[in-house]
Amino acid sequence: TLPFLWAEPILLAMGQEPIVAAAAQDYLVIIAWQMIPALLVMTLKSYLAALEHTAVILWATIGTAIMNVIVNYALIFGNWGAPEMGIQGAAIASLLVTLGNVVILVAYGLIKLPQYDLMRNVWKSDPQIFWRVFHLGWPIGLTSLAEGGLFTASAIMMGWIGEIELAAHGIAIQLASMTFMIHIGFSQAATVRAGRALGRQDEPNLRRGAVMAIGLSAVVAFTTVAIFLAIPEALISAFIDPNEPEKDMLLSVGVSLLAMAALSKSWTRCKSWRLVFCAGCKTLPCPWLSPRSAIGSSVCQYLTCWPSRSAWGQSASGSALLWGLALRPSL
Repeated sequence: TLPFLWAEPILLAMGQEPIVAAAAQDYLVIIAWQMIPALLVMTLKSYLAALEHTAVILWATIGTAIMNVIVNYALIFGNWGAPEMGIQGAAIASLLVTLGNVVILVAYGLIKLPQYDLMRNVWKSDPQIFWRVFHLGWPIGLTSLAEGGLFTASAIMMGWIGEIELAAHGIAIQLASMTFMIHIGFSQAATVRAGRALGRQDEPNLRRGAVMAIGLSAVVAFTTVAIFLAIPEALISAFIDPNEPEKDMLLSVGVSLLAMAALSKSWTRCKSWRLVFCAGCKTLPCPWLSPRSAIGSSVCQYLTCWPSRSAWGQSASGSALLWGLALRPSL
């Protein structure tokens, strides 16, 4: 999180607009404090999912999402007597909501699952378990970093083009990310089933669970691709103020970018369950279900994803943007 503290000079050095860099600095200095509770939330969600207590994760997420809307509405715009803080209010709202999520999940674990004694020896280190988790997790983490870093780099490149293009890119990424969460859910369910089947040495059901996760993910992927291509204007318009002067330009660029997102959606979604599924199969004798598969995936991601997808992405998004930029009076 240290780069967050110097976000403005870093973004200026990358060629971003001063107003964008200054706003990012205001946001990231506060949001840096969210990292610890966010990691706790991820750990607690994995803990409860492994015990097949997923309903509480759903309701906690829905509850905190509603809380996020309320707190954002109060702090960003200064409603209900709260100070008007703009982008800093958005960061504070995210921090408060994440802390609330930690409290909800910890309370549930202590009250509903007392037999597991969640907080026992919480301050005592366990080097053996630590290194086992680290050995399994680092290749998966690096793979996710490569993927996330690519999207961050694309946002930086959009900022080089202009504010309208950056805003349209943000809308397209938001829509893609929303559907991506469905695939993440399938991958987590597959992980739990894989771990339990492995504990029983039940390889047939392990494979059945994998096939089912792949099938469900494929159905959702093709459905959302069809929606993205069928009604892109309606989806993009939901994020734009009807009175926005640049609405037509945002729609033009956003629709093109959403079409490109649809084209790459199938491959990207397959990776979501693949990465997490490896975690549930870490000791299975099958080579494609071992930690080596996660390491190999990480290596392939860095050797192929960045060079090929960034080159293809720049060409494809460039072609999409040219149409929208041609409609722009000046650049």
